[in-house]
Amino acid sequence: MFGNTHLSIISREDTSTFISTSDSGKYVLNIVSENPKALYLMGNFSNDRIGATAKVIDKINGKYTAVYLAPKTKIETVIGYGECLQQ
Repeated sequence: MFGNTHLSIISREDTSTFISTSDSGKYVLNIVSENPKALYLMGNFSNDRIGATAKVIDKINGKYTAVYLAPKTKIETVIGYGECLQQ
């Protein structure tokens, strides 16, 4: 989806989770791995649908890539990328 802007705010909740808030809702992202260069998050699990979000944040350049993975249903797989406004 080129040309679309999507604001997502993620905040560290504790040593193992982040809370992500956006126009699509609020959900938990678990820290899968973290090192000085990158942060790897996965979550957005739901009882209502089958799917999950994976997000990789480059701590050095402030860029991220995210993908929502879902079987072919009404909500399909979505890929997003962009820049973090604040680190």
